[in-house]
Amino acid sequence: MEKVDWSHPEHDEYNIKNQDGKVVESYTITAFDSPDALKQKLDKLVNRNPSNVKEAIEG
Repeated sequence: MEKVDWSHPEHDEYNIKNQDGKVVESYTITAFDSPDALKQKLDKLVNRNPSNVKEAIEG
C-alpha cells in the first residue's frame, strides 16, 4: 500500500499494489465503516492476488 497525494485532504486514499508492484486497486480509507471492514476487503484482495486493475475490479 502507498498513500496517494491527492486534492481531497479530508479523505485518506491509498493505492494497493500486487506482488509485482503494480497498482491494482485504490481505497479511500474513510469510506469503510470500521478497521475490520477494511481488513476484510484487503484480505480478499490479497488472497486473489490480481495482476491488474481490471482483474481486481472484476474479482
